[in-house]
Amino acid sequence: MCRREHNPRLHIQFFRIFEAIIARGLRAYNHGMRKTIAATLALLLIGCTPLAPSSPLVIEGFFDDWAAAAPLGSDPAGDGGASGVDFTDVAAAHTDDLLVISIDLGKVVNLQSEPALVLTLSAGGPELNYDFAARTGSLGDARAHHYEIGLASNPTVTSDRFEIALSRAAAAGDTPLFVDGAPVILSFADPNPGGDVAGPFTYAWDNPAPAPAPLSHLQIMGTIRVLSYNVLNDGVMSALRADHFQRILTALDPDIIAFQELENRTAAAVEARMEEWLGGDWHARKQADLVTVSRYPFVEGWPETQRPLHPRIFPAMLDVDGRQLIVFNAHLFCCAEDAGRQDQADGFAAFVRDYAPEGVPFILAGDLNLVGDARQLVTLLTGDIADEAVYGPDAFPDTDGTPLADAVPRHLLSPHTYTWFDTASAFSAGRLDYVIYTDSLLEATGFVLDSTILPADLLEILALRAHDTLEASDHLPVVVDLVFIE
Repeated sequence: MCRREHNPRLHIQFFRIFEAIIARGLRAYNHGMRKTIAATLALLLIGCTPLAPSSPLVIEGFFDDWAAAAPLGSDPAGDGGASGVDFTDVAAAHTDDLLVISIDLGKVVNLQSEPALVLTLSAGGPELNYDFAARTGSLGDARAHHYEIGLASNPTVTSDRFEIALSRAAAAGDTPLFVDGAPVILSFADPNPGGDVAGPFTYAWDNPAPAPAPLSHLQIMGTIRVLSYNVLNDGVMSALRADHFQRILTALDPDIIAFQELENRTAAAVEARMEEWLGGDWHARKQADLVTVSRYPFVEGWPETQRPLHPRIFPAMLDVDGRQLIVFNAHLFCCAEDAGRQDQADGFAAFVRDYAPEGVPFILAGDLNLVGDARQLVTLLTGDIADEAVYGPDAFPDTDGTPLADAVPRHLLSPHTYTWFDTASAFSAGRLDYVIYTDSLLEATGFVLDSTILPADLLEILALRAHDTLEASDHLPVVVDLVFIE
């Protein structure tokens, strides 16, 4: 009988024993045989997986997992400045690898664009100061880049509350942030004139948070593996980056791929490359920089019209062993283009309302570039159209008259959910890539692959190199395994 105690180290070892068998013993098998045997072993593994503890900490910008956390303290309400930022509740927790802070700003802001929050933190060594809107910081006399201190915040869209994670190995050069388990002293300031100040608060490492159980990359039998991947400037077809992509795609072994940023390559060329790397027959279609590639054939004749869809949203229907599945591959406008992204989201909601066939499941997968107003995500999930004069009335998009579901995949061995990071960018890691789906008709589980944080033994099992995802693209591959609900 399997023990049901939560032992993360045993859990990881357990995964790797079986994954090693698959990685080393099944590479010579064809695609179908390899997946069948891998799925069988995965079922055995799932049956013996230790149960995860309640309310594990996941850094995704939702706050249910903070409900049981005692606050570090509260700043009085009503003492904010003219900016409207008025700090209230502050909480902190930690895992073996991270310090995570939750803070309520009392006002909806875009954390990395609007002046609203400066964090000051000391933990036995030099003081860290980080201005989120200026996207710059210092650790003592040294500059503190977000990548060096392992800083990530969620949500990436506008909100009045944020989760902020820092690596416990944070350092600027040879200067560490956390020293010898010293208590953490935290303060927060609104940098606007007359802005609110909260703290100092003391965190004595007394709120250890259960990290979520490690995920396995193995695909369960009967599921459909979907990969969303922005490959950065035709990267999957680039001679300089092809080896990185080949290792990544071989390790993930998807059935359907939604590629973005393949502006200058044909669908036929991408199809041929997938057949070369992954074996079997593939089918590919392209629109703008979007290429959808599938082991399953496309259904001809749908859609009859793509209006009012923007060209950066590409719909296609697949025949999945006799069942229909619609894949919307998307690459929404980047950066400060809030109005353009909202227009694209409105068009998607209107198209689904008017043209999605009743009872046919669909997914929206891609680089949605959601770094601005949270309203865009609300529209995509709920069908709440902003410009009803142009796009018509609101309508829930799922067949059962409910919103769509956000899969929110997280990293294999980490609470993080970010899908983009660039060590050269001033912007810190964020969740830009999504898989959204009809949860009345589909079940979904998934993960994000970041090879840079995987241990050596797991890299060996996956036949990856540590910097593969970093060298391949600024986006990480996002994987979701789907199963039809009968």
